[in-house]
Amino acid sequence: MPTVSMVDPVSGWLETDRWDLDRADGARLVVHHEPRIASLGADAVLEAVRAGVGVGLVQDLLCAADLRSGSLVRLWPEWYSAEAPLSLEFTSARGRLPAVRALIDYLWESFAEARIRV
Repeated sequence: MPTVSMVDPVSGWLETDRWDLDRADGARLVVHHEPRIASLGADAVLEAVRAGVGVGLVQDLLCAADLRSGSLVRLWPEWYSAEAPLSLEFTSARGRLPAVRALIDYLWESFAEARIRV
């Protein structure tokens, strides 16, 4: 199965990669693969998957519209990768620019639409 993968910015290109996937019942699946293409950017991985280069592990937030439209499908819908922390740092409400508040609101809504826990 051809794959597309992210490159670790510290260790760089690897001949083989692995995806550690979990299931709700606690089972774990380790997928060892040799990626056709590897990138530092998640957007490049998504574009390669869209172009049919191979299967990729893509963040829900990035591919939510593709999944809704049916242009991409989940290969193993019952499996998921470990959660990665994401933080948004900003100043207190006093002195915060309206554009910053608009970005916070947009991200909050986008996460909700993609069914990502916040």
